[in-house]
Amino acid sequence: MEVLPFHSTRGCLSYIVINTVSHEAALIDPSEEILDATYLSALSERGATLRYIIETHTHADHVSSAPRLKEATGASIVRHLHAPSPRKDVSVTGGESLLLGSSSLHILATPGHTDESISIL
Repeated sequence: MEVLPFHSTRGCLSYIVINTVSHEAALIDPSEEILDATYLSALSERGATLRYIIETHTHADHVSSAPRLKEATGASIVRHLHAPSPRKDVSVTGGESLLLGSSSLHILATPGHTDESISIL
């Protein structure tokens, strides 16, 4: 697995996780502060296909670019079942695994920052 971090000028963090064998990828917490083209270029440079766009919680610190990236790539938006946004293709609560080729991203329920916060192992 390859992990690519992205930092906005205000300090928002997002990540692309790529299975280097299958070239399937997940984008975690995409922000409008980072151009969609930046994410898409990183995927293209590595020959990766975006399978999931994962929101770890409802963000007060940035606006998500998940809907536009879904439109551009066809990737599924993953959010907690109780996330206030109705835009989700996959609802999680913790305990699920998302497959990227032969690897898995395990979803952990980690309430605290928000009631619907999740972490990814």
